[in-house]
Amino acid sequence: MTDHDTTALSTLSAPQAQPAAAAPNPLLLVQDRLQNRWRMCLAIGAGLGAALGVAAWLLAPVKYAATAYVKIDAKLDTILDEDMPETAAMDNYEAYVAQQVVLINDPRVFEAVAEAARRSEPTVRAQSDRPAEAAGEFAAVKDFFARYGPEKGVQMLDEGLAVSSPRGSSMIEIRFESSDKSLPAPMANWVTDAYLDIYGPSAETVYSRKIASLRELMTAARRDAAKYVEERIAILKDTPYGSANLAAVIEEKVAKMRSIEDKILANTTLQRDIERQWEEMELRAAAGAADPRPVPDDMRLEPTLAELDAIDGTLVDRRRSLEGARVRFKSLPRTYRPGHRIYETATREVEDLEAQLEAAREGARTMWAEGTGRDLSYAAVRRQEARLTEERQVLRTEIDQANMLMARLTDSDRRVAEARSAEQSFATRIAELEREQDSIRRGRVGIARFASQLPMPDSDKRAQFAALGLIGGFGLSFAAFFVIGTVSPRAYRASQLSGDGQGLHWLGVVPDMSAAASDGFVHELSINCIDRLRNKVEARRTPGDGYAMMVTSPSQGDGKTTIALALAISYARAGHRTVVVDCDFIGRAISGMLDQLNAPGVREVLRRGTLENELVEAQPGVWLLPIGLDPNISASNMQVGAMRRLLRTLRDRFDIIIVDAGPVTASVEAIPVAASCDGAMLVLRRGRSRARLPESIGEIRSAGAEYLGLVLNDAEQADCIRYGSISRMSTEVATAIEKGAAGVRTHPLLGAGRIVPRNGYGEAKGAA
Repeated sequence: MTDHDTTALSTLSAPQAQPAAAAPNPLLLVQDRLQNRWRMCLAIGAGLGAALGVAAWLLAPVKYAATAYVKIDAKLDTILDEDMPETAAMDNYEAYVAQQVVLINDPRVFEAVAEAARRSEPTVRAQSDRPAEAAGEFAAVKDFFARYGPEKGVQMLDEGLAVSSPRGSSMIEIRFESSDKSLPAPMANWVTDAYLDIYGPSAETVYSRKIASLRELMTAARRDAAKYVEERIAILKDTPYGSANLAAVIEEKVAKMRSIEDKILANTTLQRDIERQWEEMELRAAAGAADPRPVPDDMRLEPTLAELDAIDGTLVDRRRSLEGARVRFKSLPRTYRPGHRIYETATREVEDLEAQLEAAREGARTMWAEGTGRDLSYAAVRRQEARLTEERQVLRTEIDQANMLMARLTDSDRRVAEARSAEQSFATRIAELEREQDSIRRGRVGIARFASQLPMPDSDKRAQFAALGLIGGFGLSFAAFFVIGTVSPRAYRASQLSGDGQGLHWLGVVPDMSAAASDGFVHELSINCIDRLRNKVEARRTPGDGYAMMVTSPSQGDGKTTIALALAISYARAGHRTVVVDCDFIGRAISGMLDQLNAPGVREVLRRGTLENELVEAQPGVWLLPIGLDPNISASNMQVGAMRRLLRTLRDRFDIIIVDAGPVTASVEAIPVAASCDGAMLVLRRGRSRARLPESIGEIRSAGAEYLGLVLNDAEQADCIRYGSISRMSTEVATAIEKGAAGVRTHPLLGAGRIVPRNGYGEAKGAA
């Protein structure tokens, strides 16, 4: 910055040290989140709570319950039903009790209750056991199924019934729950009757039928065992191997088949070697032939040296003698020339040894062809392959047959063992039942107590549900407003911006000035609020050189231009030489507001570097430097130095320079303007988001300008009256001014007479 800028900034009072921020007040935090909508929140909460409370009271379940008890004798053995396996071990008492609990919940029991409700009179059991209650219970159950129908009634019966037995107890609780007071006891008793009718027949009948059934099953198991033994004997007669140990037979044949497969593999290798040898011979004999000849049937492999050596043992010595003669012959040229007697003798020796070795080889080959090689011709090898393949197929068929026979024998043995085991189990079970026949005939299941209806509900949660609904209504309303205020924090009241802990440095409020033209009170209130803003800014600077103040906002549409112009008018009324500079290259609102969009201004001054006749007196005492027309100057190429030179020139002519710039976080020119000004004021319209305020303040301070504070625009009238109240004269004083002093009442402390003006010596003025 220049020296002039430094001097101007030094005229501002130094900011005082801020105290450490205290912990946030939860009440203030909630008030801020609710955005001063307490009345709306409470009203909606009351309405929603009342609605939810009434709905909860009406929908809260009121349940009546009754319980019948069935006793299971723990001393008796279990008697199985017809459709259960007779060999099951049911001597576990707890398992039997659990089985009865399941049977009581059987859909057959529920369907039996529905069927009984369609009869014209109560069941025989109900008439015999409970004659006094039989008619009333029958009417209640019949009305229930008539109202809901058989299908829906059975479903509701299943949902309301609870059957349980505490661990280690001989009692089964049959409990039915319903919102109908007259239904639980009859329904629990009728379910008990239906269970006993279906699963509780006469113990004597069950015992006799069970013994007869077990004996029939035991006889059938004995016959099955004999039949399976005969089938096993017939299978052994069909065995072609003469032995029942089929596993050993299968193992022997598998070993033989493996040996044949090894021979087939060796035969295949021999065929490939013969074919490869024939191909090599053909290539050497007739290279380039059009079609190769097939392998002849008498084609054999050439014997190996090892095979020839095995036939003629002299071949090894002959090869050694030949190699020695060749070595000696190779060394002769260093001593003797060809034609010399010794050289010729050595040559004949090598030739004689080669001829002898070849003759011996031919003899060995002839002996090999007549002996071992006789069966190694190509035709013999192929015949041997066909024979081995046939033998392998026969062995595989025999192994499969043996496996099938062994599987049949194994299955037969298993069925014989199962039949004999079943026969033994049936015999054991018959002995157990005969041993306990006296106890069984006395019966095992009985009714310990019938259900009776209690006058009080078993469960009544209407009060709790209604209270929860009322509290939930207030909670939902509060949570909704709190979440909305947290997600989108907006400014509605000055109290939301005046907290020192937020670092916003609240400056003042301004009402909606659009109604000032038609409403005198709003007009006067607006002037009062603007004047308070001016005085607060003036209190922070020392009068002297021109002071450049930037008016900006976090985003477009906060009304900064209106406040900038109103503040300039206020300064002009106070006697300050004031100029407004339009540096909003995009919005150009103040130039448009004062009808100077087509006038030269800032653009031309920045390009030229000097101020000429661009200033326009827009209002009495308020000068305007419009945005200008030069297309070569824009926000993108604005220079901080040029802007500082412009403001330095204006400081020499004006006391107050108010610069209307674009939004500080959204415009390109805001930073150069802030860097050239002495201070910056933020404007936020009521109802707009506060989220970007810290970012805006940071941008201003990072540019080097002093942050003057935040102004709430379009504030509520209550805030404006509180922070910008208007002092009004009384009606008596106004009347006295118009008509004379007679209209003002005398204060009682002054007596009945009028006040007499006196001079400095205490004498009445005008006295002699």
